[in-house]
Amino acid sequence: MTVAVVFLARGIGGGLSSLRGFLESYSLHSAGLVHDLVILLKGWEEPMELLETEGVARAAGARSLTLPDDGFDWAAYRRAAEHLPHEFACFLNTHSRIRADGWLSILRQAIATPGVGVVGATGSWGTVCPGLHGVLPAVRALRRLSGPRQAAHFAAESAIGLALWHRYYRRFPRFPNPHLRSNAFLIRLTHFRQFCASSPAPTTKEDAFALESGASGLTRWLAANALSALVAGADGRTFAPDGWAESGTFRSPGQPNLLVSDNQTRGYDSATPAQRAILEAVTWGKVLSFPRAEARGR
Repeated sequence: MTVAVVFLARGIGGGLSSLRGFLESYSLHSAGLVHDLVILLKGWEEPMELLETEGVARAAGARSLTLPDDGFDWAAYRRAAEHLPHEFACFLNTHSRIRADGWLSILRQAIATPGVGVVGATGSWGTVCPGLHGVLPAVRALRRLSGPRQAAHFAAESAIGLALWHRYYRRFPRFPNPHLRSNAFLIRLTHFRQFCASSPAPTTKEDAFALESGASGLTRWLAANALSALVAGADGRTFAPDGWAESGTFRSPGQPNLLVSDNQTRGYDSATPAQRAILEAVTWGKVLSFPRAEARGR
């Protein structure tokens, strides 16, 4: 087998129900490509529940690999990569749920394009480093949706955040900061191992964020090695970073082209219009749901 589908089943923050939720989506949507399924078991404190989880994995035809509970998701992916003989690995986190048939085939076809180093289900232009890129569009949208008082409150909170988060400026690029999100991505294992060798394992949440979206994160490391990052949609199309906002995959109205969902995409779907406006603004620098309102505010 040349492709491994690697799902992280965390005992803390998801447990057995998350594994079953993923496997249900996995069984409902054909991958469209021959592969091995590998379940990473991390953070399981109850021996009986761990045994039950291993049984569920076996019943799904998966191999399971038990790992130490440290280093966040990235440490689990790093350790798994050391044990996988495959050419490619598709890493999915505890919250990932498949939404379209042929999903793995779509990712595999996309990464076959010359010069492509990684393909994911979602990407973002956002950054941990704060800035005005998302504040002003969100304030304009909130003024329309919730009134001037709510808009002013959000602006005041954002100003405080700008003052407190100056320490992130060097570690995280300013907006726009195109990067693939780590909820679901396909990569050549040779490239992933090289990236891991160049970056220490995370010990803090900030370290984990940096591996995803930092100045030395995976997307930028690949770019430094002349390899690009693409987002793949459920319709089979692929999108370069300048097309991510309009791809219909992440924090855009309805997210109709989403290949693999997670807690962030589901949170966006269940958010209020005002909350969605803020999420869109910090992710894309504009409010996709209310372009006319944004234009009038300029």
